[in-house]
Amino acid sequence: MDETVDDTADDFDPITSQEMLDRIIGARIDRVKKQYAGFDELKAKAAQFDELQEASKSELQRVQERAAQLEQELAAERFNALRAGVAAAKGVPASALSGTTREELEASGDALLEWRAEQAKAVKKPVRGLKSGVLAPDQVMDPKERAAQAIRALRSHD
Repeated sequence: MDETVDDTADDFDPITSQEMLDRIIGARIDRVKKQYAGFDELKAKAAQFDELQEASKSELQRVQERAAQLEQELAAERFNALRAGVAAAKGVPASALSGTTREELEASGDALLEWRAEQAKAVKKPVRGLKSGVLAPDQVMDPKERAAQAIRALRSHD
């Protein structure tokens, strides 16, 4: 085998004292410090850049959130105006209408008008002229009407 001779092995001086060790370590520390000499300045600039980027990002987010909020309010106002217009055209309360489009709101208004017409036909006039105080099977007397009837009955007996 060939033996290779290392030139650095001849230059090596063994450490023989604490002062020599301190000097070698100090030289190594100085080399490392020189390697990272501008690191603190770069670190400060990077932190400042991050802060500025975050601030501009936050401003952008605030603007986007405000725009979204305004769009929602505009959509709600447009819908309320549409519902009020349909309600006025149909002659029904706006709060009774359901749906999200003009067609759905109009269909709801038409259904409400049909229901109201059916209810008007179904209402029966109260039966008058019963003297016995007995109600017809389909008639329910309200307390004020009952009191008025009792007063009339008392006056007719006098």
